[in-house]
Amino acid sequence: LKKRKNEVAKIVGFLHKKGFDEMNSLSDLEKQVFQHIDSNSIYLGGHSFGGCSTAYTAYHFEKNKDDDTVMEIFTKVKGYVFLDIWSYPLPEEVLDKGIQKPMISILSESFAYNNEISFTSKFIGSSNCMHSSYIEGTVHQQFSDSPWLTNSNFIKRKAFMEGNTDRDISQKIVIDVVTKFLTDPHDGTNSVGKNIPYLKEMHQERTTGSKKATEESAEISST
Repeated sequence: LKKRKNEVAKIVGFLHKKGFDEMNSLSDLEKQVFQHIDSNSIYLGGHSFGGCSTAYTAYHFEKNKDDDTVMEIFTKVKGYVFLDIWSYPLPEEVLDKGIQKPMISILSESFAYNNEISFTSKFIGSSNCMHSSYIEGTVHQQFSDSPWLTNSNFIKRKAFMEGNTDRDISQKIVIDVVTKFLTDPHDGTNSVGKNIPYLKEMHQERTTGSKKATEESAEISST
């Protein structure tokens, strides 16, 4: 996690400084890419252990924000996107204190009901989470490119690349929710996930010294 945190910090620093302050040192291809990036509005995100790495990095950004170097970069980061985050490796202090910039979390159904959900629920409950949900009928690898390795439904199901919900449906849901969040990251009404079939909301209930997630009794909208 420490190695990944340092790598993410370097990337964010590159986007902030070299990518925009030293454009002349970039290749033509790099310039084409960077001209479409807003260096003043950076979002970090990740899937699985990538999400865990993002959370760990975000926590340390916030913990050390009084450092001038960190602060210069940290102000450019506006929020975080977690796709089926694997929270188990996160230190207890990260789970307890969370992160305070806007974030969203979308889980697969398999991760929403696994035996490590308490770690994810604790992290989400202590963070400034604008949207927390899971996609019905999905598995962990469905948030990656794995389901597109084959068109065989039999192989996808046997290899746990795809659940009962089709890959195209789950991909569209992720794109829709993330796009709405990026459009208005401070929307605290949870409207980013409203009226989307297959999407179920996770509620955070505060308990003494911890947080836990409970499933809403009905779907956000009927399928």
